[in-house]
Amino acid sequence: MKRILCYGDSNTWGHNPTGIDPVTGAIGRYSEGVRWTGVMQRELGEEYFVCEEGLCGRTTVFEDPTHYGWNGYMHFEVALRTCDPVDCVIFMLGTNDTKESFYVSPSAITGGMERLLKNCQNLLRGSLSEKAKIILACPLKPVMAGDGTYWYDFNEESGRKIEAMRETYRALAERSGVAYFDVNDFGVADPADGIHFDAESHRKVGLALP
Repeated sequence: MKRILCYGDSNTWGHNPTGIDPVTGAIGRYSEGVRWTGVMQRELGEEYFVCEEGLCGRTTVFEDPTHYGWNGYMHFEVALRTCDPVDCVIFMLGTNDTKESFYVSPSAITGGMERLLKNCQNLLRGSLSEKAKIILACPLKPVMAGDGTYWYDFNEESGRKIEAMRETYRALAERSGVAYFDVNDFGVADPADGIHFDAESHRKVGLALP
């Protein structure tokens, strides 16, 4: 059986922007069959197992002072060792790095992603997953929500950063010797919050990967 590790943020976790409980404020989550990871699992069949490692708010390497554990670099090894052995690792991170509060450039975000990629490659050497394929996915571009605002500390500049990262991530993948995938070619943000995939985008991304 081949195993695929999907390491990402809320769009890998499956945040449903229309599923928030109006009373408790609890975040809704798409079901396994709707999430892109689940779609990919179904398409690949029983010979594959998709290890879903999505966390809302996760960054590439940056620390969020208000939430412990959102630094993707610090916790990647645990995720890899938990799923080991794997035949493929898919990274889908960088959206949260564009938040206004982090105030980092596209080049700095790409540098963080490069650090995470190198860490992954180093961990794979001599491991049970030594021959694993790596796919670097450029994350979804944040847009203004249907109510005319930007949610979750994103802003117009966040969208411009992702546009720049579509090229810097592509270049990073090329020089790192890994495959490249642009989520923005297949998915769009639900106008409910302008950040997260709608159900159809989950389907399209799941069918296009790996």
